[in-house]
Parts: sequence; C-alpha cells; structure tokens
Amino acid sequence: TTVDTTVDTTVDTLQDYANSLKKKTVDELVKLCNDAGVDTCDSISFEPIRKMHLVMNLKAKMFPGEKLETRKPTAFRKIPFDTLKTTADDMKLEYRKSDNEAITRMWVTKALVDAGVNPEDLVKKAGDDQ
Repeated sequence: TTVDTTVDTTVDTLQDYANSLKKKTVDELVKLCNDAGVDTCDSISFEPIRKMHLVMNLKAKMFPGEKLETRKPTAFRKIPFDTLKTTADDMKLEYRKSDNEAITRMWVTKALVDAGVNPEDLVKKAGDDQ
C-alpha cells in the first residue's frame, strides 16, 4: 500500500488543517509526525484513539496555541433525557443505544435533529409534563 504523506499546503487555518488530517490513515499520520518531529504515540494500541492523538499532536505543532472553535450547546441540552427518548420512540426514529446514558442521549439527539425536530417544541412539552 502507498502512504500519502502530503499535507495540503493551501491550508491557512487550523480548521482547514484539521479537515485535511481527518482523511489520513494512521500510517500517513505517523509519517507526518515523524517528518514534523512530534510524538507518534506508539504506546497507544487502539487505532481510533491513536489517530486522535496523532492529529492533536500535528495540530499543536503546526498551529501552536490555537484551538478549534467549539459548537455552542443546543437547546436539546435543557430537555430531560426521558423526554428526548420518549419523543424519538414515539416518532419511531432509529438510534444507536449504549450502556452509557450520555452516549445514548447523544445518539437520540442526533436522530431528533436529523428528523427536523425543533428543540423549542420539546422544551415546551417537557414543561407541560411537569
């Protein structure tokens, strides 16, 4: 297999750089880390976590001190999990389930967003239920 170790040289922002790195494989990222002189995280055996650390190391090296913009919390955050889950189940939406309630909440919220549910309507519903 060939390893693409090129980095898009037209990237001017951290966001563009991060997007270009997401498309790379672990082997490609390791090569870039070696070339940039940053830690290749050899001690991490779980590939998705290693990839995350490789990307973080490269971003820190190429854009020191900069951070990606974070998303503002949506109105779904104010809604009790039971209301979200009941709404998704009533609408017969499919979502992934996890033993971790916070992870299941994330998947339920994604299903509701994809279905075009307005969180403000659910805030009213949650208030009416009390």
